Amino acid sequence: MTCVPRREADLRRLVAGRWEGVDYGDYGVDPPGLLLDDPGWPEPNLRYTVGPRWFLYYWPVGRDRKHTPFFDLCRELVESPDWPRDGADFSWGDEQIARAARRERTAGGASEWKAYSLSHHLAVIVDMLGQEV
Repeated sequence: MTCVPRREADLRRLVAGRWEGVDYGDYGVDPPGLLLDDPGWPEPNLRYTVGPRWFLYYWPVGRDRKHTPFFDLCRELVESPDWPRDGADFSWGDEQIARAARRERTAGGASEWKAYSLSHHLAVIVDMLGQEV
């Protein structure tokens, strides 16, 4: 039997020690504390991993409280330099973002936006690990 230390567990302990509220379920796509004033109706947002940084894309909701501004947010992201070279093929989340930018899907809500962010984030991690090998 061989024992191999889990460096990601060490990193998680270090992060959790510095920022209260970070949980395993967050996988880094949630900030340590709220960035936006969330009165129970979150503004359309994506926490988007680009290299060693996070970019928070958000768009205010209109008076009708609908999430249709999410389409504009996605279009802005897809047209930005933050968009991956592989585009929609980079991850399932990026595919959904590209579809929303083209209005080929519903705007969804906070759970979907977190799923897109998480999918993209995990793809970034896998890509980074692949470059190290």
